[in-house]
Amino acid sequence: EFPRDFFKGIRDIKEVYIEKQNISTLSKDMLSEIPDTLNTLAVTESNLRTIEAGFISKFKYLGALKLTGNLLTELSPELLVGSDFLRWLFVNDNQITTIKNGTFNGHSMLSKLKLRGNPLVSVPDNVLDDVFLHEVEFPTTISEDKCNTLLKRQPELSHTICPHINTYNSDEE
Repeated sequence: EFPRDFFKGIRDIKEVYIEKQNISTLSKDMLSEIPDTLNTLAVTESNLRTIEAGFISKFKYLGALKLTGNLLTELSPELLVGSDFLRWLFVNDNQITTIKNGTFNGHSMLSKLKLRGNPLVSVPDNVLDDVFLHEVEFPTTISEDKCNTLLKRQPELSHTICPHINTYNSDEE
């Protein structure tokens, strides 16, 4: 298990990268010694299955959340509570089958969403209506019709990976 007081006494932490640590749950108390100025949190390839509601809310200025290569099975509104400044959400290569209705409500700053490598099957048609994405990557389990429906309110896209729809504007970063 990840040491509870690993970051104790360290000030002004802006980025935390945790990789291959066998952390099944991100509890509300985990990483509690990290100040709320954290901008990037990455927990990758760590067998992560659960993120307790409220975990992310303590990092009110979090701009990037990278949870690639774990065992998460769904995205829900509770996961993102309090992450009003979140710009990037990378959850590729998990076991996500479901994105619940309202997951991205109130997250208008979200500009990059990466979902590739997930067995995603349940996604409400309007789940992206409150965000203005510049980049999105969907898994191959999403049909072309579903992609078109999900992306109908995304006029700012410069990079899209969706079955049968790949766009990339090289003028964008």
